[in-house]
Amino acid sequence: MSIDVSTGAVGAAGVTAIRVLLVDDHEMVAGCLAAAVGAEPGLEVVGTAGSVAECLRLTRGLLPDVVVMDLRLSDNEGDADGLAATRRLRAMLPDVSVVMLTAHPDRHVAREALDAGCCGFVAKRGHLDELVAAIRAAADGSTWFPHEVVGPTPKSGTDVSAREHEVLTLMASGHSTRDIAEELGLSLHTTRNHIRNLMAKLGAHSRLDAVVVAARCGLVRVPDDP
Repeated sequence: MSIDVSTGAVGAAGVTAIRVLLVDDHEMVAGCLAAAVGAEPGLEVVGTAGSVAECLRLTRGLLPDVVVMDLRLSDNEGDADGLAATRRLRAMLPDVSVVMLTAHPDRHVAREALDAGCCGFVAKRGHLDELVAAIRAAADGSTWFPHEVVGPTPKSGTDVSAREHEVLTLMASGHSTRDIAEELGLSLHTTRNHIRNLMAKLGAHSRLDAVVVAARCGLVRVPDDP
């Protein structure tokens, strides 16, 4: 069953809320998540979906900023899970960010989620503030992965490409994802992919964490405060 709760909500400061679509084949879980996430400032749950087909249909119609996708998800034919749904979704709408939600987090699944194009990876047994942080990071074009699943902090000499180094340098200077894209003449989609790959290579779960790790590795220099 799907629920369309789109209202086009605007925050008190006139800033449009982050539009979130929740995908979980357990109706009660989806309803509880919708109530909890929708109560957070600046977040608007525009709908819920219980299958891959509903997810794709609602995403096309509602155009959410972030889709929170359950890993153990099935469609009518039973031949797709949350990872397959993410690949199909991002092939259809590459600008939509996806956060994977799972009851069984581990490094292997986290790597698969990254490869599928997810911007975040959150355990169901975790706290709501982790999911909210992942949603906000995804909407900002960043990535949020727990330390325990992304691997150890890398040593100096981490394999970062020249383009990724340019992205890292601009991140360290406080540039937003959109600013980085404009500065380097890249699409927003490509810039987000670079940031997501950097998170994986650096074992970071946020943009700030990536900059800190990169600075420790000697990859970038964080500007001194004025």
